[in-house]
Amino acid sequence: MGTIIIKVPQEIQLECEINDAKSVSILLETLRNMEKTLASSAHDTLTGLFADEVELIDQITEGAMQTREKALS
Repeated sequence: MGTIIIKVPQEIQLECEINDAKSVSILLETLRNMEKTLASSAHDTLTGLFADEVELIDQITEGAMQTREKALS
């Protein structure tokens, strides 16, 4: 018997037991797809904020690269 833990931004306590292997497979696939979708959405939101700010992105990247070079030398 395994355990799946899902943390949500709500005060909720829920415990379920699923004994059907096919249902567990469907649940796991759904959770993995949700995780990929949420990760992709978060990335798109961040890059979308700066989509029209090419010069700003260049400045940020250049600053990060210079800081990294200084740290490595």
